[in-house]
Amino acid sequence: MKRIEFDFFNVGGVQKIYAFPIVSFSQIREDTTTGHCFLELVSPDKIIEFYTIHDTVVFNEEESRSSAGVSYEITITGIIPKSCLPNRSQLQALENTPLFVLFIDNNDQIRLAGTAENQLTFTRKDTTGTLNTRNQIEFEIKGKQTNSCYFIDPQVFAYL
Repeated sequence: MKRIEFDFFNVGGVQKIYAFPIVSFSQIREDTTTGHCFLELVSPDKIIEFYTIHDTVVFNEEESRSSAGVSYEITITGIIPKSCLPNRSQLQALENTPLFVLFIDNNDQIRLAGTAENQLTFTRKDTTGTLNTRNQIEFEIKGKQTNSCYFIDPQVFAYL
């Protein structure tokens, strides 16, 4: 019998995001005996890392079926605190480049969204807020791909 595992440590949200263009992507190697996936990266200078405000980032992966086959709509939404000049060039790079997104959820699972054929897009809404709200950047990273997001082996951080 096969079983869906549940370990009772189940915290929602995303703690960190790494976004990068296709020039930083080399390949995904999947070990078919263990099921582990290994992400190989190049050009680490093109990778943009960003933290998020606790409990504001949400990842969704929605499966849909059509006559063309199965696809997965990927959406990551969240907030980057404080709009400021030092972040301007990184935000412009995110806006103007099709992306892969490597992210760590609050259960310490590492996932990769985006494929060589289908990268994601980054859009944002910048607001100074009011006296009672935050100065922030609301963002959405979105795309459609033919497979669900890969769970990536932690040794990917040797590249970063």
